[in-house]
Amino acid sequence: MIGKKLGNRYILLNRVGGGGMAVVYKGRDTVLNRVVAVKVLRAPLTEDEVFIRRFRREAEAAGGLAHPNIVNIYDVGQDGEWYYIVMEYVEGQTMKEIIKAKGRLALPEVLEIGRQIARALVHAHAHQVIHRDIKPHNILITVDGLAKVTDFGIARASTGGTITHTDSILGSVHYVSPEQAKGDFAGEKSDLYSLGVVLYEALTGELPFTADSAVGVAMKHLRENPRSLRSLLPGFPQDVERLVMRVLEKDPRKRPGSASEYLVQLETVLAKHGSSFPTLAGHDFQGNGKTREVDGEVPDEMHHTVSWSKGAGGTSAGGGSGGSRGARGSGGRDGRGQAERGTVGNPAGKDRRTPRKPRTWLKLLLWSLFLFLLVGLITYGFYSFQSLLQVPEVEVPSLIGRSQIDAERELSRLGLERQIVGEEFHETYPRGTVVSQRPEAGTKVRQGRPVELILSKGRELGKVPELEGLSQVEAETLIKNENFEVGRIDQEYSDQVVQGIVTRQNPRAGLTTEKGSPIDLVVSLGPDRIQVPELSGKTVDAARLILQENRLLLGPVTEGDQEGAAVGTVFAQEPKAGEMVSPGTPVNIFVQQKKLIIPVIMSFQGPPDIHFIRILITDARRTSQVVHEQRYSRFDPDVRLELPVFPPARIEVYDNGILVKEASY
Repeated sequence: MIGKKLGNRYILLNRVGGGGMAVVYKGRDTVLNRVVAVKVLRAPLTEDEVFIRRFRREAEAAGGLAHPNIVNIYDVGQDGEWYYIVMEYVEGQTMKEIIKAKGRLALPEVLEIGRQIARALVHAHAHQVIHRDIKPHNILITVDGLAKVTDFGIARASTGGTITHTDSILGSVHYVSPEQAKGDFAGEKSDLYSLGVVLYEALTGELPFTADSAVGVAMKHLRENPRSLRSLLPGFPQDVERLVMRVLEKDPRKRPGSASEYLVQLETVLAKHGSSFPTLAGHDFQGNGKTREVDGEVPDEMHHTVSWSKGAGGTSAGGGSGGSRGARGSGGRDGRGQAERGTVGNPAGKDRRTPRKPRTWLKLLLWSLFLFLLVGLITYGFYSFQSLLQVPEVEVPSLIGRSQIDAERELSRLGLERQIVGEEFHETYPRGTVVSQRPEAGTKVRQGRPVELILSKGRELGKVPELEGLSQVEAETLIKNENFEVGRIDQEYSDQVVQGIVTRQNPRAGLTTEKGSPIDLVVSLGPDRIQVPELSGKTVDAARLILQENRLLLGPVTEGDQEGAAVGTVFAQEPKAGEMVSPGTPVNIFVQQKKLIIPVIMSFQGPPDIHFIRILITDARRTSQVVHEQRYSRFDPDVRLELPVFPPARIEVYDNGILVKEASY
């Protein structure tokens, strides 16, 4: 990408960093002639249309922010397959790099950085932009000590995309709020919680929660409280500890109401503990202000290729030039071949011939016999030689998919030779089987012809990736990226793992197995929750049966009194109907108990003249409670009272402080 010009405007000069979502380049805006930072999305994300739409929307919203403590976004664009964001180029270091270099920062430094981050959040929240990924990696400190927050609005877009970089996910989960860990809505107070984690880490040099996996860290955010700052740093100011721990409350309602409110608290504490910021301005920054890269480069995958070697496909015959053999013979007589005629003394003067010997016919017979034998021999030799040159033809069989031994046996049966010319990985055919042949099946060839074979090496081997702790979408994407197949996906309830996270995998991570083989996943459904049924008006036995059907337990049964409730029926319960609880949770019920009406008759004849009457009742509903207190004269008529009690009960009647009557029921 170095030297590439995006949007016919931004030239990429050199790579300065990268993360799970994108690679960051230092670039130059050729129109405005200024140095910029160009963040180019990684290829897997650009294939997710939903993510791209959300990414553009969030980036454009963040582009409307203009604040000294926020890295400005200048442009969002697309050039072919590349999606990019053009941002302000900041010379400095990330806050994470400074913490790593120093171990922990001085109190005034941390408070000043916190104030600047809070100012950025106030501005962003006023424009309805939530960061959702506040962490030291996203906070740049310039050489002048100015804190700038980057990646506003991008975290929300990433929730719909696919991030397969486990290190990036684990890095972010250390700073997520409990509501984000549960998958609930993340609002302004989620940014405040993350800011609290940043302040905690900067002050102590360590994170509030650590674990071996992202899920483990998320569960600690949900369930555990961080160690107090004063226990880690003896003598640490109590008001600063309260400031930090307040935004680390699990319940968002207990955190400050807004970033503006928290900014006021930060400034108050900063004024008390000193507002100087001496150690960041002029800090010896390493890396020349460039973001240090956290994700490694992955080498290109090597592909094994087997090609057919082209040899002589047939037999070439060489012909010599044969000369014609000429036979010289005399077809007549020469000058001296003329027959001489002798004249025997013959008085008559007539010629007299000498008779020939009878042997010419024998020569002819011998020559004829010789010629006949010669022709026979030539004919026999010709046909014999022709039969030697005439090799039978056979049809090449189909060998693809057959084992090497089986293919060799079949070729041998047909009088053909086999020649192994290579091996290659194959998704279908197992190791040692034929995946390609030449000549092809059905071709007519002479016996003895070699048939070239390519054998399967089986599926390509690879290490099973670590999937536990990833979301289901992330796990499936990683499986496909590693050229494995997504196998069976089961779901189970878990009290330790949030919904949608992979809890188990088969085969386990690190095993070497064939590429393309399936990997089974078990995904958490989150804690098993049951809605508490309505038990009002039910008897104790009926309530017990209903709870059993809903996988709940009957807790303590308490008798009490409720106006209008029938005796022996439930008039209240805890937890209340409709609440969501775990299986096996006990449900306490309150049952209307039996009530007695006790008549009490009082007569005041005789001295003294004044009677101060007090009646106390102790029963199942109350302990020694005064239910009647009245002053009477001895001349008053008799008084009749009806007192309701809940056995076991005790009634005590006092006259002028003296117990005059008691009864138990």
